[in-house]
Amino acid sequence: MLMLSWSVIAKATDQSSFKGYLVYDEEWVGFYHCGGDVYGLDDSSDLDINSMYQKEKSGFRKLLYVELIAEVTNNGIYTFGLSSPPRDINLRITKIIKTENHDSPKCSIASKATIITSYDEAPDA
Repeated sequence: MLMLSWSVIAKATDQSSFKGYLVYDEEWVGFYHCGGDVYGLDDSSDLDINSMYQKEKSGFRKLLYVELIAEVTNNGIYTFGLSSPPRDINLRITKIIKTENHDSPKCSIASKATIITSYDEAPDA
């Protein structure tokens, strides 16, 4: 008989699948979920998300379409430069299922104007 501890069961159920766009370039880090939600990234994952993004992206600060498994946390890193506060809702990515690099959008996300405005309005440290 297999017995699992509550922490193992809870950990397995806390993870969800997400589809959207990832960026991880210098002072712009985040995940833009299909439908418009914006998440920061939790850097406690065992995956090297930055290296994966740098390898797969098509250019500087280009959004990369990804399908992934992640846990929603409140432990995030900056999203719009070192002077910006961490986001309240962040993703700890546990598995990358698929990446695609193309110009035509796969889904709607927050506009670049929103992203740039958030960066420009980040408070000084």
